[in-house]
Amino acid sequence: ADGMFVGLLCPVEELRVYGYCTTTKIKFLLVVEDDALPREQQINVDSDIKALLKTIHRLYVEEIMNPFHDIFSPVSSKRFDKRVHRQIDAFNQSEGMI
Repeated sequence: ADGMFVGLLCPVEELRVYGYCTTTKIKFLLVVEDDALPREQQINVDSDIKALLKTIHRLYVEEIMNPFHDIFSPVSSKRFDKRVHRQIDAFNQSEGMI
């Protein structure tokens, strides 16, 4: 899965909005609570968020490569939802995460 991590798009009140755009113009947004970490810790969080978005992109590609998926329809697979939620849960439970 090849893509581009856009990074922090904007802080909104107590949230941080991150972006990821693929080479096929698919865009992912990730909204996380802002715990106002020191700058050196924020760099580590940014790399973790980049890894999470890259993983979600990979899961998306695997889902749309399913021969039974209509390429022009939205992804509405419960399997995909479960896999994404599993990744988000792991992200939230990892050491030092927000």
